[in-house]
Amino acid sequence: MSPELIEQAAREVLQTTAGTPVLGASRGRRPQGHFDGVMATISLSGSRGGTLILYCDRPLANRVTSAILRLDDEEPGDETVIDAMGEIANQVGGTLKRKLGATGAEMMLSVPVVAAGAPITHSVKSRHDPVCIDVHLETGSLCLCLWPA
Repeated sequence: MSPELIEQAAREVLQTTAGTPVLGASRGRRPQGHFDGVMATISLSGSRGGTLILYCDRPLANRVTSAILRLDDEEPGDETVIDAMGEIANQVGGTLKRKLGATGAEMMLSVPVVAAGAPITHSVKSRHDPVCIDVHLETGSLCLCLWPA
């Protein structure tokens, strides 16, 4: 899967769901070692599967959540932020599936698994390096990485 396709899916979801303008994207690098923020994971099973992970620092996760829910001056709670980041990952995964024209046998999405706090560590079992992009918003950047199966 190309970085451009991942960027297109992220752009579509963030602009539609959160009303958040995407200023651009660049090749990214997954966080090394410990990550301090919110991490949402979606498994894409099937012949075109992989693992999609969204990494977002907590202040930006709060701002994106507030934009999704149209919260003007209210700080979203922890559970709300976790749900919103899981939903963003889910929608990006679904948009990738749609853009690829993948059938159910080619790609099925899991429910999102979200972890938040510090420090977060994880590993993905894949023989391949991930394709990572940093998506640049007005208020910060988030990282999306896709490990092919």
